[in-house]
Amino acid sequence: MIKAEDFDNRVDVVPVSDPNIFSMAQRVTLAQTQLQLAQSNPQVHNLHAAYRRMYQALEVQNIDEILPPPPQPQPLDPAIENARALMGEILNTFPEQDHDIHIRIHMAFMKTPLVMTSPQVMGTFYSHIMEHVSQKARQMVMEEIKGIIGQAELAAQSGAIDPQAAQAQIMKVQQDMQDPAQMESLISLQMEKLMAEVLPGLLPTGNDPMADPLVQIRMQELALKEKDLQRKVEDDQGDMLMELQKMQQRAATDAARIESQEDIAQNRNEVNRERIDVQRQAAQRRG
Repeated sequence: MIKAEDFDNRVDVVPVSDPNIFSMAQRVTLAQTQLQLAQSNPQVHNLHAAYRRMYQALEVQNIDEILPPPPQPQPLDPAIENARALMGEILNTFPEQDHDIHIRIHMAFMKTPLVMTSPQVMGTFYSHIMEHVSQKARQMVMEEIKGIIGQAELAAQSGAIDPQAAQAQIMKVQQDMQDPAQMESLISLQMEKLMAEVLPGLLPTGNDPMADPLVQIRMQELALKEKDLQRKVEDDQGDMLMELQKMQQRAATDAARIESQEDIAQNRNEVNRERIDVQRQAAQRRG
């Protein structure tokens, strides 16, 4: 039976596959191309996802057995993080960590000669400590908000304020929590206070900026570069002097060759003139 509903705008049939790909060969080719692109620049691609798509295109069963998911970062104690930083690994922070202890232990480890003479490791610790500062500032803001809500609820229960006023205050705080700009402003204020506490421990001791090991290392690098540049200049000057001497030698050789050629030509002309004179004299005697 034909009904009016058969001609409405509702679509009852929805395709379950991509109509642009209609064969396994095409799916494999597409996945292989994606994998090659990911392998060409792994820094900006997810190789694990590219390999997984390749296995899915090949319709491999139990992919997790041959391609296990990458391990997720787990919270580590500060000592383990110090060791990982020395091996060049990236350190992660987590909200539930004790950020104060992590910051103090990392800052103490950063004063060891091994770390102070390694700009790369120092950079890793600077970045990691800043992440701890950010996490702690966010944690402080959330605790402050929870405290305001708890005080409002307690005041309402004790009758110190009207329950409706307390509820309005709690709703206002909850609205502020949902406003990203407001939250980031509160976190930035806490972060400013924390930076004032943390920065003195990160700065080199004393007022002389040259006492900073990183500055000393940089000065040594600049000195080495200056010596290398001076050596290159001297080498270039030596090469120019040798080239000039070669040019002078070639000029002298060319001049001598030209002079020799001129002498030969002059001698040849004299011989020709003498031959002509002899021939003329012989013709006169016969005549």
